[in-house]
Amino acid sequence: MPILFQLINDDGLGNWHQINEAGAKYQAVTGADIQRVVTTYFTRENRVVGIYTRKPGKAESEDPEITALPTEQRAALKGIMAKLKAETDVKKLQERLSKLDSQSATAPADAKAFLGIYRKKLEERITEINTAK
Repeated sequence: MPILFQLINDDGLGNWHQINEAGAKYQAVTGADIQRVVTTYFTRENRVVGIYTRKPGKAESEDPEITALPTEQRAALKGIMAKLKAETDVKKLQERLSKLDSQSATAPADAKAFLGIYRKKLEERITEINTAK
């Protein structure tokens, strides 16, 4: 299969015979050739510099516990937290908390940190609603 892909690629570039000729051409390249190309093309005038800056402000993901989670779990937790903010029924939140506690006992090890943070956020939301009353 890799040979087939190489042949297709070489044919697409205009010469399927390249599969037989490329090895010798690669071997013919010397260190001096590479240095010549580098000094010719990698000049200060030919470079492109990109600078990435963030807008100031504190994002929710700056929480070190959340940042330590894998990318998929961070995304899932972000969605869950948005739903928690919208929820105002303490009884529903407490039901979620009890379900979460029962699931946590049998959860795989890689999900324990996620579930712990989720539990913490549930408790914070319940406290927030109760203190607002």
